[in-house]
Amino acid sequence: MSQTPEQTGRLSSALTALSHFCAANRRVVALFAVLLGLSFAGAALFGLKPSAGTDSLVPKASAAAASTDQIRARFGDDTIAVMAQENLRVLLLTTDIGRLLQLEGCLGGHVPKGAQPYGGAASPCARIAKSGSVKRVYGPATFINEAANQLTAALSTELKGAAIRVETASAKARREALAAGKTQQESAAAAAAAGEAEQRKSAALLARLQVQTGIKGLPSIANQDFVSLVAFDASRGVGQPKAQFSGLFPSAEAALIQVRPRTGLTDAAKRELVKNVEAATRMPDFHLRSGQYVVTGASVLADSLADEVAAGALPLLLAAALLMALALGLAFPVRARLLPLLLALLTTSLVFGGMAILGLSFTVAAVGGVPVLIGLAVDYAVQLQARAIELEQSVGASVEESVVQATGVAGPPIVAAAMATAAGFLALMLSPVPMVRGFGLVLVAGVGIALVAAFAVGSAGLAGGLAAPNLTGRAADWIDSAGLGIKGLVAPVGQRLKGKDRGSTVAGLLVRNPGRVLLVALALSLAGWAVEGNLAVESDITRLVPSGTPALRNLEALQAQTGVAGEVDLLLTGTGVTDPATLKWLAGVESGALQRWGYSPKTGCRGAALCPGVSLTDLVSGSGSPAETKAALDAVPEYFKSAVITANGDAVLTSFGVRLMPLADQQAVFDDLRERAKTAPAGITAQVGGLPVITASANERLSDAGSRRLITLVALLGAALVLFVALRSARRIAVPIAATALATGWATLALWILGIDLNPLSAALGALVIAIGTEFAVLLSERSRAEQLKGVGVEDALTHAFATTGRAIGVSALTVITGFGVLLLSDIRVLRDFGLATVVDLLVALAAVVIIVPAMVRVLDRRGNQA
Repeated sequence: MSQTPEQTGRLSSALTALSHFCAANRRVVALFAVLLGLSFAGAALFGLKPSAGTDSLVPKASAAAASTDQIRARFGDDTIAVMAQENLRVLLLTTDIGRLLQLEGCLGGHVPKGAQPYGGAASPCARIAKSGSVKRVYGPATFINEAANQLTAALSTELKGAAIRVETASAKARREALAAGKTQQESAAAAAAAGEAEQRKSAALLARLQVQTGIKGLPSIANQDFVSLVAFDASRGVGQPKAQFSGLFPSAEAALIQVRPRTGLTDAAKRELVKNVEAATRMPDFHLRSGQYVVTGASVLADSLADEVAAGALPLLLAAALLMALALGLAFPVRARLLPLLLALLTTSLVFGGMAILGLSFTVAAVGGVPVLIGLAVDYAVQLQARAIELEQSVGASVEESVVQATGVAGPPIVAAAMATAAGFLALMLSPVPMVRGFGLVLVAGVGIALVAAFAVGSAGLAGGLAAPNLTGRAADWIDSAGLGIKGLVAPVGQRLKGKDRGSTVAGLLVRNPGRVLLVALALSLAGWAVEGNLAVESDITRLVPSGTPALRNLEALQAQTGVAGEVDLLLTGTGVTDPATLKWLAGVESGALQRWGYSPKTGCRGAALCPGVSLTDLVSGSGSPAETKAALDAVPEYFKSAVITANGDAVLTSFGVRLMPLADQQAVFDDLRERAKTAPAGITAQVGGLPVITASANERLSDAGSRRLITLVALLGAALVLFVALRSARRIAVPIAATALATGWATLALWILGIDLNPLSAALGALVIAIGTEFAVLLSERSRAEQLKGVGVEDALTHAFATTGRAIGVSALTVITGFGVLLLSDIRVLRDFGLATVVDLLVALAAVVIIVPAMVRVLDRRGNQA
């Protein structure tokens, strides 16, 4: 059933009334639009903050996110790693260890009462202390210092006990001598002898301890013997650190300080903390003799990527605006030719300004949405402007009347196309990745705002600035023939084909055999859908961020020195997490996992996918009785215990180091850890979490070809449903839906042939192709239908549709493609690759629409004639 005249009339009347009001009050509307656009642009520029939060990668309800949240709540947020890059013998056996100890105190925000922070009240140390942003710091110098304090305390206790034993032995000997009838002098001599004997026993014990340990003097970080005993393993070679403390001493050339931020910090507070940590490492107070500090970590790299995106967004927007202005100037030679671009910029300003006002964050996906918003807004405005010029030329109406009439005539098809586009974007809500879902919502909002801007502000602008030179000027003709090939390829009617053998031209073949055209198009689409599962999704973060990014260089330096660049955590919760059986199981899990992924105490982390980090089993094995295990736990320095056990003893954290590698490979490591976690003793829950776990989980969701196909299918069905509601005719929706559906297969096939990899943004391109392709197909097919309703033959109707609406579509497509082409200028690969994939897909989708829509129209017309 076709849409009734009453239904069409109501929408047309509403749009006409809106256009008439805005055209009549064009100065007020224009002024309001300018003020609103500038205010929202200011809000976006100063209020929109970049975000690298993990909640944009995976849903909060996912296992990876839930486990990571529990770890963060108990032990702090994702680790900021500070690598002291210096030979360990120099770092630990010289005065550098004192500087390292002071730096760790600074990073922890520890300022003794009444004392000044290192560097004074305005120093980075003071800012860290004042902010309270750090939950804990676990560093090598503090670890050694705490061990020295613990041993000193134990020695002090032993010395006090020895004194008591001497006094006790002397008193006992005196009593026994007196009881035996000895004189006072003889009793005193017996007491002195007993005391001396007890003293010799204690001295012999201390001497044996000194011989066994090699420690001379009292334990302290200034005692080289003691530091060597704690940190180095002579059996592994000179200057080689102990394997059990690889979380602190990952190699002979580096030590690692782990800074855990307090949970719940805002993105801005996290970035400020990183800046203060970096500034603290540059303070003269902590300079090393021959080494340097490197501040890095996966979370630092994620924040750096967010900052890079935010910094690159404005230049990309300006470049897009300039190139689009050039494209419109060449392809749309009329007065007010830049009005569509101004409306597009207004739309973008309102969308992103609105995000800032609502407190939403700015992600890398939002940058990818900028060309889409600009392209859609330009398309709506160009369609309206082209129809207004056409009416003015053909009817001879005034400028204002032409604009109002154009809105009433062209408005309903544009609204229908926009609704179908929005339905396609809404399919992105099915994505398992929140960032992609947010991308879809931004685009849906942009479609609505672009429509209002085109009909309201566009009417005001056109009424005030429209003139009517010949639209088919030389530049437009050049675009038609050289850029789109519309006249030579698809519109094979009119004067161009008169007197020619249609079989001798490609256009003639398309006219004579529309059914075969559709069969070939279907075959190409089937091939594209078949190879979709073979499209690779690039997930190595080192290949997605600019190679010159300092954060990336630092992370690569960390891996070069330590063998790892990220941290994955195994969290145990329950009432018996420190029982001997649990600790013994935990030690077995660590040993098995490390061996499975290439780690060996002899060779260290080089080449291993998984390496040991901080673990309670390094000091307490759990092989003894419960009483012995408890005694061993009590003997562990509190500083160490706070890094691996909660204060109430209900959770134990074990960390591992993981290499930079493709996320799919990391996911295999994490899946193995999860399988081992399932074997935890009864009453114990074991979970795997951390930022690398979340990132790998997001990549797994994006790489799922089944998920991409589902989103594409739902986008197609959504667009079809909206068009059916709007047009009420299966025949009318068959043309654009068929063209759009086949375009998705063509686009996928083109990416596969060209060897273009997907990435976390371009993995959702199917919905984008459907949204844009549906818009072009609806406008073109509806214009052809409108001409046929006037009694014009199908070939003449197609010719007129391509000469008018088709030309406007060409201008819009050129503008959209130009906008996405700007992304190719970005040094952020995730945006650059997204731009390349999108340009290819849109070119293929446009070609599909240009070829398939006429073929479908001809096939349906011939069947109608036969019927």
